[in-house]
Amino acid sequence: MIVVRTFSKSRQLAGARIGYAVACKELIKDMEALKMAVNPFNISLLQEKVALASLEDEFHFEKHVKEIIENRDFLTSALRILGFTVLNSKTNFVYASSKVISGAELYEKLRARHILIRHYATEEVKDFVRISIGTKQEMHRLVSEIDAILKEKDHVKSVNF
Repeated sequence: MIVVRTFSKSRQLAGARIGYAVACKELIKDMEALKMAVNPFNISLLQEKVALASLEDEFHFEKHVKEIIENRDFLTSALRILGFTVLNSKTNFVYASSKVISGAELYEKLRARHILIRHYATEEVKDFVRISIGTKQEMHRLVSEIDAILKEKDHVKSVNF
């Protein structure tokens, strides 16, 4: 088994491109050989120092994870009130679909309002959108914009968020 972690979201270091893997010695040895064939460069000293500093700052990490959970729970509840099906999530994003608006249409309408979410045309998930969890203010704005979009489609349910 290999456990892989990234510093991108929970440690707020997406631009640093840092991660790590934990596994038995044999697997790590194989991974090192593969690394040398694909990308022989190690992380920079700056990346290493940033990663170590973030690991030592447990308070900031825990606070950020708590905020993500709170914002995800808010978004999930709000979308369900608006009639969306929201898959249960333990991550920093949710998958949601609506019988009122297609995933593709919601994506386009939010994009026109300068809000970016993800929509995939793959058959299995084409009805869903993937929404990354942002700040409390971003999630409130997102829900308000979705509510407005649904009102434009004569969807009668309206909620003040």
